[in-house]
Amino acid sequence: MIQELLQKKNWLVSLIIVAVALTALWIICPICFQNNDDKVLMYLTAGYTTGTPEAGTVFGSFYYYGIIALFYRIYSGIAWYTIFELGMVAASLWIIATSFKSIIGKVAFIIMFLFCFMHFSTALQYTATAGLVAGAAACSLIASMESEKLLESRFLIAVIMQVCAYGIRKQFGLVGFAAVLIILFFQFFTENGDSRRLVIKKTVVMIIAMVLAFGSNAIYEKVTGIAEFNEYYAQAGTWIDYPHLPYEEDVNGVYASVGWDESLYNAASNWFFMDENLTTENFATIVNAYQGADLTKREYVERAYNLILASQVVNIQVVIWIALLLLINILAIRKLINKKAILTIDALFGMFAVVSIYFLIQARFPMRAYQALVFIFFVPSVAMMISELTKLESKKPLIAAAGLMAVIMVAGFTLKPDTNMVKYTYTVAHDIYREADINQSNSLENYAIEHPDNMYIYDLSLALPADPFTVYKNGVPKNLVFWGGWVYNTPMYWKQIHANGFDTLFIDQFVGGNVYFCGTEVSHTLIDYVTVRNPNVTVTRTDEFDGIIIYNFIH
Repeated sequence: MIQELLQKKNWLVSLIIVAVALTALWIICPICFQNNDDKVLMYLTAGYTTGTPEAGTVFGSFYYYGIIALFYRIYSGIAWYTIFELGMVAASLWIIATSFKSIIGKVAFIIMFLFCFMHFSTALQYTATAGLVAGAAACSLIASMESEKLLESRFLIAVIMQVCAYGIRKQFGLVGFAAVLIILFFQFFTENGDSRRLVIKKTVVMIIAMVLAFGSNAIYEKVTGIAEFNEYYAQAGTWIDYPHLPYEEDVNGVYASVGWDESLYNAASNWFFMDENLTTENFATIVNAYQGADLTKREYVERAYNLILASQVVNIQVVIWIALLLLINILAIRKLINKKAILTIDALFGMFAVVSIYFLIQARFPMRAYQALVFIFFVPSVAMMISELTKLESKKPLIAAAGLMAVIMVAGFTLKPDTNMVKYTYTVAHDIYREADINQSNSLENYAIEHPDNMYIYDLSLALPADPFTVYKNGVPKNLVFWGGWVYNTPMYWKQIHANGFDTLFIDQFVGGNVYFCGTEVSHTLIDYVTVRNPNVTVTRTDEFDGIIIYNFIH
């Protein structure tokens, strides 16, 4: 009875801390999208792209985005996508906060909020959100080990959050599942008797939940055609996102063999994919022809260093993590802490290192992915550290851990300003260009809505951010499409094209008719592409507003 009261008090105090922290954050640093990925996902689920809300979003799972799409179908006057993502962020932080039980633990959580959680709690990005949700699942799983019951609330929350993490972003949901399995694996060896059998049962339940999530989504993707797109993007994404064979170095004529010329190469390098020769097979041929840069070990290290260097606000989190690991392992060596518990903590860091090295070898490690990995492995690792330190009679080690976090954070913020997450978050939230970019994007979308009989294709210069609370009630810009990107060739893309009366949208449709291009200037890359294939066309500017040029090609 006393234990239940303490648990309820912990949940209540944690709720208050998280509510106050997020309210203050959202007032000072208004909610925005960290990049355009969430804009695209929101427009798909809201139905602004195809005309009807979509459950399939390629990188996530149908059940999570399907629920959001259902809410849009019921009532389209609320930005449900953003509401759901904010809800997942808030719920995750609440769950994580409950893992820091003592007063000192709560102080440690607040410190972590400042150097770890703050930015992606207001600058929303679905990859980072998936990582945060997975980290919360791991924390709730660790907390559930205190109970001797299987179907206990914290374990059920862990299962739900893990499935949600997979739903938001499949790739990082699976990485989060790896963290969960690491925790269960080492917990098995720290227990005995009935407790060990309980760990086995929890492992089985978690695996069944993930198999159901994975299996049902795989069936959905097979039926809807997303699985076929995944094969395409495995090749196209590799070409566009990672180092590939430069056109000028193609001495064997690989590009020519698949119907590419220099104008198409240049266009595709700018995310233009509207060409019949940009197929799965052709991308695979080009990707396979690239042997990779012949780098020395030192050059690999230098490249990895430069990739990591770009994310200093995350680097300081890893520095703090390493410092805490040194502290906790010293205490374990001195037999002040159970050595078996340390195995899980160290294993989480080891897995983080392995996954990070994989990304670095691939030569692409964006901040959002880096932060997601830190959420997945760092957060439960620190939660376990704080839990173990809280068990000690002396509070000095716990105070030392919280103090160590605070000292390194302040030292980093002071001596190396680019590690300052508070400053970085404020700067991003108050980007002087964002409001103007959003207004320009809104102007283009409203222009498309006002001209529903025309098809508008915009280039990279107009791949602009959106207000996270964008709502369209009277018409949607379904006749406005980006000239490529990761949405191209998805079932949703073709649904949008067909909804506008086209079977295809290639070079034959570009000239004449009701197809128009949009940019902050006329794209010379596009002109080169079109005129090489159709020398008798001219470019005509048909309209200009808010720094946007509308133009088309005519004979």
